[in-house]
Amino acid sequence: MLFEKCYKKHKHIIPYLLKKYNIKYNKDEFAQLLLIRMWELFYDYNPTKSMAMSTFLYRRLNFYLIDLLRKLPQAQHLTFEEHDHQVYFDFQDFENRLIQQNFYSSLTSNEKQWLTLKVEGYKQHEIADILHCSLSTIKNYQKRVRSKFNAYYHKY
Repeated sequence: MLFEKCYKKHKHIIPYLLKKYNIKYNKDEFAQLLLIRMWELFYDYNPTKSMAMSTFLYRRLNFYLIDLLRKLPQAQHLTFEEHDHQVYFDFQDFENRLIQQNFYSSLTSNEKQWLTLKVEGYKQHEIADILHCSLSTIKNYQKRVRSKFNAYYHKY
């Protein structure tokens, strides 16, 4: 099978992954990188050793995109205060955004840092390394954010 046929059949994977990870900045660059990786994977695919082509491509491209996002410099990671909250949560009306901002302002600075990194997809041990604290401290931040979240949103 030629790559062109494969691409026509599986091209929907690339925009799906870009939407899944809410990539809006440098979207074309990420799409090109994923297309190149799809081409490489097409030639690496072995139907006797691997699962179906669509599953193979989706999984490998998904992990490749995650790796690309994690390799971004720390300076490019956004905090909630620096960016529109709409990117991280899909609240549509103004009232819900106000509720969200009020909840976020009730968190301590460490809890805000934990929440921002967690939303970005970091694992607990990675967050502990970034924040220079123990894993148990990170778990305590998580527990406090969850309890504040539950207490705050049960009001509304």
